[in-house]
Amino acid sequence: MQLVSATVVWTIVVASAAAAASAAAQGGGGGGMGGGHGGRGSSSPTAATPDPHVVAMAKIIAADPEDPIPMILADRSDIKLADSQTVALSMLESRLKIDNTPLHNVLDSLRPPGVTIKPDYAHLDSLGRDSLVKTRVAIAHTLGAIHDNDLKARQEAFSILTPDQRNDATDLERRVRAMLNTGIPPDDPDGSHSSGRHGSGHSGGSG
Repeated sequence: MQLVSATVVWTIVVASAAAAASAAAQGGGGGGMGGGHGGRGSSSPTAATPDPHVVAMAKIIAADPEDPIPMILADRSDIKLADSQTVALSMLESRLKIDNTPLHNVLDSLRPPGVTIKPDYAHLDSLGRDSLVKTRVAIAHTLGAIHDNDLKARQEAFSILTPDQRNDATDLERRVRAMLNTGIPPDDPDGSHSSGRHGSGHSGGSG
């Protein structure tokens, strides 16, 4: 009698465990997936729409991020440049281009644009290695000269600005550099949305 009772109890326990496992596999698994989907929906951040004005300024100085003068001139209405300041900054930028153009030409001769083939170090002879070292030294020297020119021009440009203008230009420069570090977002394929946002976002700074 005790053996029969024990057998019945064990059968009930096994059946209950099986039913619980089946319910967990069906309802629990489905609930887990639902929770996961809900989690992705709630935790995934919505990409912030880039400021069209910052995008426009980033494109202006993308070729030479260390030279903020073109950006300051393009933003002259927001920064509230006086006519005399605009003339002084324009002359400073012209002088900088005169100083840097030959240096950029040297860079182009040392590393032609579009050439991305890396040298085969394993098969370079001593003359090839010496030439490579000299080229790298020349590139570093030229880049250093461009950097020095840009830094000097930047310091002169900011000395022309008032303290409030410097604060505005520095804040804009910070945001532009951050965008350049992450990459300028591409324009909309049809151009309609980006042009519309640009028009509204940049109306105050275009003058």
